[in-house]
Amino acid sequence: MSLPLEQDGDTAFAPAARADEISLRLQRAEFLSDPTAASMLEAMPGPAMVLNSHRQIIAVNGQLVALVRGADLDSILGKRPGELVQCIYANERPGGCGTTEHCATCGAANAIVEALATCGRSERECRIVTQGASDGGALDFRVHANHMRFGGESCVILGLTDISGEKRRQVLERVFFHDLLNAVGGMHGLAELL
Repeated sequence: MSLPLEQDGDTAFAPAARADEISLRLQRAEFLSDPTAASMLEAMPGPAMVLNSHRQIIAVNGQLVALVRGADLDSILGKRPGELVQCIYANERPGGCGTTEHCATCGAANAIVEALATCGRSERECRIVTQGASDGGALDFRVHANHMRFGGESCVILGLTDISGEKRRQVLERVFFHDLLNAVGGMHGLAELL
C-alpha cells in the first residue's frame, strides 16, 4: 500500500512529508487488528509508540497515554513524537517535528531516522525542552527505536525510558565532587602555609 502524501515543506533535517488522515487510520486499524502486535506494544516496560515511515504515530500504549495526560487516541494519531510531548521546536517549521535545525541534535529524531535508514535498531539519549508546565519544562529519555515491517510498510517501534532521575544524580555528583575538591584544595594550601 503506497501512502498519499500531504505537504512536502522545507526541512533542515528529516523529510517533512506526511501521510494523509485516511492512510493513517488504515495503518492504525491494520496494526491494532493484529492481536500479537497490539499485545506486544502494551507489554513494553515504558511508554511506547509505533511510527510509520513518515515518523507519524499510528499506535501507542497505555503508558504513553498516561504520560501525555488528557490526550485521546484520535488526537495522537498522525502526530510526531516532538509534537506529542510539546517540544518547543516542533512547530518552528511547517513540516513539524524532525524538520528544524535543532532536530539534527535531538536523540529521538536521530534514533528514528537511523532506524528507518538502516532497517535496524538505534538507541540514544534525548532531552526535550517542552512548553508543558506539568513536566517541569524538560523531559529526559533514553530512546529505543527498532525498525519493523508491518503490512508491507516500514515502521518504527519507539520505546521511551525516563532517565531524569539518573541525570539529576549525575549533576548532584558533579557538584558534590567539585565542592569536595575545593575543600581539599583549600586544606592542602593551608597545610603548605603552615
